[in-house]
Amino acid sequence: MTVAVCLNCGELKHGAFNPCLSCGYEPNDEESLTKHLLVTDHYHTRETLEAISERVKAGEPITFDPDALKAAWVSKAQLDAQMRQLNRGCLAVLAAIIAIAVIGVLVYVRSR
Repeated sequence: MTVAVCLNCGELKHGAFNPCLSCGYEPNDEESLTKHLLVTDHYHTRETLEAISERVKAGEPITFDPDALKAAWVSKAQLDAQMRQLNRGCLAVLAAIIAIAVIGVLVYVRSR
């Protein structure tokens, strides 16, 4: 599970790119996506994330190293393409499950 800090309200949340359950904020541009990625447990310990959380809640600015931003940059176009591909994969699996269930029901009904 990826733990991230919401840079809008400071609450900890699941996933850098997911909406915050506390305030509803969802990073939606390349800079906010990248900054939210950089405040996850992929880059920091839980203790550091909690300290960042407290700073955001206190209204203190969070600064990011420009080199770290550049290295971790999230392309919104690439992310959107990956999500479309993942959605297609999920739909294919769902269709296969439904097909198997329908076949199972037909076999059951026919055998009675």
